Amino acid sequence: AGPFTDVVTTNLKLTNPSERRVVFKVKTTAPRRYCVRPNSGILEAGSSINVSVMLQPFDYDPNEKSKHKFMVQTMFAPQDTSDMDAV
Repeated sequence: AGPFTDVVTTNLKLTNPSERRVVFKVKTTAPRRYCVRPNSGILEAGSSINVSVMLQPFDYDPNEKSKHKFMVQTMFAPQDTSDMDAV
């Protein structure tokens, strides 16, 4: 149970098994506690990407409920999408 003085990193592999481009966005219930890179992007048909999820250093509180959750939102990319700001 700690100390949590260093960044702890794990990787999440996202794969697009479809034949169309997909856009994705990673969300968490504890955005101040985690850094996700990239947290959004475009996946070409049949491709994969590794997303780094980094737990930031923090002071451990045994009373804190740590039911942190992550959600990966995906959808087929509009035909003319070249950047995430347009989605």
